Amino acid sequence: MFRKSTIALLAMVAIAAISPWAGAQQPPAAQESPWASRPPEASAPGTIHAKVGVIHSSEAAVTPAQRTFAGKFVKSVQAQDPAQVRALIPPATLKCFDKSRQEFLDEWIKKQFRFPIPDEHRLSVSVLPPEMAKPSKISTYPVLGTHIMEFEYSTPDGTTITINQVIGKWYLTPPCPTAAGLERFAKIQKLRAAGRERAEHAYAQIQEPLKSQLLALIAKHDNASAWRLCIQSLHVDFMTAQAVVAKLASEKKTD
Repeated sequence: MFRKSTIALLAMVAIAAISPWAGAQQPPAAQESPWASRPPEASAPGTIHAKVGVIHSSEAAVTPAQRTFAGKFVKSVQAQDPAQVRALIPPATLKCFDKSRQEFLDEWIKKQFRFPIPDEHRLSVSVLPPEMAKPSKISTYPVLGTHIMEFEYSTPDGTTITINQVIGKWYLTPPCPTAAGLERFAKIQKLRAAGRERAEHAYAQIQEPLKSQLLALIAKHDNASAWRLCIQSLHVDFMTAQAVVAKLASEKKTD
């Protein structure tokens, strides 16, 4: 069965809640997940939708400058090198990240590494509507986003992954949090810490045959079914189930 997953990494939105296990592979979101206490509804397994009102270009229409910048971004993600990503952020934006905001920037950079983009991918560039890059009470943009770069590639199981990255000619454009944004970020960090504790407790409860059932679903890249099975069997919320599956998947890769 052909499946398509759209992964939105929109830089104009504050950092979303991430997996309690750093570096775990899970679908990123442009904002805090609305599935905090329930699994996704009425979607095919492995499907995530992100709708953005943009004007798409063809691959042939991508300019040399755009392709060069995209190549630098892909290499930084493949290397998982924070310094390389930081080099793609404009100086005007970096000036915003004083000592009080460094942790926010570190988390934003870490978020870019969750889905490494392979060399074999399709690149397209879209114009970002101006209203989508406006400042808010939680964030400002020293350099406004002007375009969205779309990286599309296929996984070995036939799933198509599309990653969207907002840029501003030709830099990454992370949001700079306001005082309200920092307060929100601090709350999210506390939620992550509590989530890690819940996930560790739930993971310790996994026994056979549940573990084998979950690993079989992970092997089929059917994380949605694995999440549901965790929720039903361990009586946990969606985010905890997602973290447990991510930890199982990461451990399976090291076997």
